[in-house]
Amino acid sequence: MQGVLNTSMGPDTIGTSYTLATSVGRPKYKYAVGGTGAVSQSLASCFTSFGGVIITSSEVKNIIIENGKAVGVELTTGERIRSKIVVSNADPKRTFLKLVGTDHLERNFVKKNRKSKFTWNFL
Repeated sequence: MQGVLNTSMGPDTIGTSYTLATSVGRPKYKYAVGGTGAVSQSLASCFTSFGGVIITSSEVKNIIIENGKAVGVELTTGERIRSKIVVSNADPKRTFLKLVGTDHLERNFVKKNRKSKFTWNFL
């Protein structure tokens, strides 16, 4: 809830992760030199420096689940990419209900996710 303290935003509001990131550690807010695009570039640079790969030329069709664990993604091109860690920047409904699929999730979790009033309802 740190990301929404002293704001009029809910935890599902766009920008609260930025609020959280700028409020942890020191009590003052900081602003990124170069704007929020600079933050994205910095995150991408950090990610790739640790061996991460960013692919922007194809959409993810689904997250591959094996033995209850995310092990990769399948792209709309049909290419399958395996990974130790799968990270999604899509909203929770799209990530869990569409990309992971309800077959791999507990019924109660699916029910709660469907009822969620998350702002970005793509389904």
